Amino acid sequence: MGDKNESTYKDMDTENLCPKTVIDNFDLFRKEFLDLDFVNEKTETPTCFIHVQILKRKKDNVDKSVKSKGCISQFILTSSSELSGRRQEIIDICRRNNARAYISPYYKSFKDVNDLMLKHLVENVIGDNREYNPLKQLYKIIGSVKSKVKRFLIDVDDEDTKKKILEYLEVNDISIVKDVKTKSCCHLIVEPFNVHKFKQAFPDVDVHKNPFSTLLYMEYVD
Repeated sequence: MGDKNESTYKDMDTENLCPKTVIDNFDLFRKEFLDLDFVNEKTETPTCFIHVQILKRKKDNVDKSVKSKGCISQFILTSSSELSGRRQEIIDICRRNNARAYISPYYKSFKDVNDLMLKHLVENVIGDNREYNPLKQLYKIIGSVKSKVKRFLIDVDDEDTKKKILEYLEVNDISIVKDVKTKSCCHLIVEPFNVHKFKQAFPDVDVHKNPFSTLLYMEYVD
């Protein structure tokens, strides 16, 4: 069994004066920054990063009649100290906006982002689309660039299904890298496997290949 999150706890929503649940996965992903020991020898700057997004989702804001705004903030992190240093800022944004923080937990290359960005900029110029917001394009590219570590994510919605999946993974010798707590149940991050065979056993379970993101932090009223 891989790393497992134990940072789910109860708290009090001071605004509504009712119990709330906090899912805090920061410590679960701290060690991933050990993989970020990639530095350009000439510039002495990092060549890889980990991506964090804060998403405001419609289903989390139904009672407030708030339309989904999608991504409201993004962070490009290159060290565990940066993750620790931005932790409270990320949490505060989530609290103010009733939003969730998601992390792409395995490192991506700045070179891959620059190469893809250059390709799209050239296409915009050739297509006479020079007024397109390049920052919007950049954010899309950062999200779509593949990680340098090959992992799959299994999105599990309930404990009964999780038990069956764990049995399947054990029988088929598929290693679990991380067991990430989510609101509904968990995300199982695993070594790559035969998705077609898995879907025959679990047709209603979503499997996300590289790239993917998983829950870093959220709060919700019970």
